[in-house]
Order: sequence, then C-alpha cells, then structure tokens
Amino acid sequence: FPLTPRPGKDVGFNGMEIAIDDTAGAAYHDTGAIYDLVKPDKNAMKPAGEWNHIVITCDRNIIAVELNGEAVSGMDLDEWGEVNKRPDGSAHKFDVAYKTHPRKGYIGLQDHGRDCWFKNIKLLPLVADKVEDPGFVSLFDGNSLSGWTGAKDAYKVEDGAIVCVQGTAGNLLTEREFSDFVVRFEFKLTAGANN
Repeated sequence: FPLTPRPGKDVGFNGMEIAIDDTAGAAYHDTGAIYDLVKPDKNAMKPAGEWNHIVITCDRNIIAVELNGEAVSGMDLDEWGEVNKRPDGSAHKFDVAYKTHPRKGYIGLQDHGRDCWFKNIKLLPLVADKVEDPGFVSLFDGNSLSGWTGAKDAYKVEDGAIVCVQGTAGNLLTEREFSDFVVRFEFKLTAGANN
C-alpha cells in the first residue's frame, strides 16, 4: 500500500475528496462538492442508475470540478491558510492548512459499501499552462485492477467498469502519484450510495 494513513485517520484525510453521493442537495457532502470544504453551486447529478461524467482539474493551487458538462465547484488552495477554517472563517473538519498541503498525490476511489461503478478513468498531465501530452492517458484498462492498489478486495471489474463489491468498503488508489492534471471518468450509483 503506497500511502500511509495519518495516525488515527482514514487514508482519505491524507488528501482531498470530491463527493459522489446519491443526494439531491448542493451542500458540503453532496455530489460535486469538494468534500466538507466547498459546496457545489448546484446538484448536476443524473438520477441513480444513470452514468454521470465528471472532470476534475488540479492545476497547481486551483481545483475545479465539472459534473455532466456544468462547472459545479472550485477552490484556490492558496486562500486556505488556517487549519479547520474556510477562507470565510467558517469551520470544516480537516486539520489541514491547504495552502501548504502537498500538490502531488495519488488518485483514489472510495467505497462505503453500496453499489457504485467507475469507468473511462483518464488522466491528462498538465505542465506550466501547457498540455504535456495531447491526449488523456487511461488509468483503467477496462479489464483488470492493474495500476491500482489498496482495498482491491472491495472492488471488481465487470463489463468494463470498476465495481464496488456490495457489503465491503475501502479506498482504491493509483500506484503512481500525480500533480497538475485533469482527471475525468464516468460513475453510476445505486439509490442511497455514498462514495
């Protein structure tokens, strides 16, 4: 496992999470939110059972989230200088000053035990305002969990998608670290799912 959780914390506390949940709202834990930090402007998710398309851009200090073709949330990490506080002074649960948070890390999928599918997971590396490679690189071959590590027993590959195994939970992470990138993928949830 390439990533060691911080003492007393889930590995998710090492990084940042984009919420993917079967919810109808636009709050700190709803789909498209930068989890517990930034609310989405709207809930642009399709109903449970339909495929959704998400694009997450991490370009140095800027994080932007697009869901089904609509910009829904974003943040400038340089504005987050205090632990447990948003730039407006309101509280959040993370004991991290994101201004100094590492800008390189693993990309992960999280499973809380409900059915969820992920497919077409692709990454576009960015370098100083220019695209390093003119095309997206696939992070998932559609056939195996090759290139992924972590809670592999909580996931399986089925019909070209990574599927969360019902009744299990855990984090699936890329074996490689990334910085300054655009990642896009499709996901589908069942009713009540929280991933």
